[in-house]
Amino acid sequence: MLTLLVGLVSCQKEELRSGLSFEEIHLPDIQARKGQLSDENILATDSTGLVLEICEILLYRTNSGRYGKMKILSIDPADNYRLTVQAVTYQNDGTIFSEAESLEIRGTYTGDLDSMLESGPQNDFHWRRENETETSLDPRGSAVFAHY
Repeated sequence: MLTLLVGLVSCQKEELRSGLSFEEIHLPDIQARKGQLSDENILATDSTGLVLEICEILLYRTNSGRYGKMKILSIDPADNYRLTVQAVTYQNDGTIFSEAESLEIRGTYTGDLDSMLESGPQNDFHWRRENETETSLDPRGSAVFAHY
């Protein structure tokens, strides 16, 4: 229970630092930062540990052209660095197209943020394990991502 509490406090500090909380970020906020979206890999872990912080928010545009947001809930080194995220993908009119409270992507698998599936029909990223210590989120196809 203490670990959960520490995670919640940590998330609140992150969200205050960045301006808007995950819940407050909507389509216009993401579109305002579309120039920052990139097809560059996002390093998640290295020899020093986590680089992509728990509760960090990433913005994205999927292969289908929909914008969205995801919050890192956990990266589990005991389970091949399994990634768990909360994610919301929007329709062009700002309504929610798809969402997941706890989408899990196993190490070396891909994720589809339109269908909110591990290894879905149009994968937007590969959760890549480069070696024993390095893990990265690698955009696939025309999908792009950015730190919020």
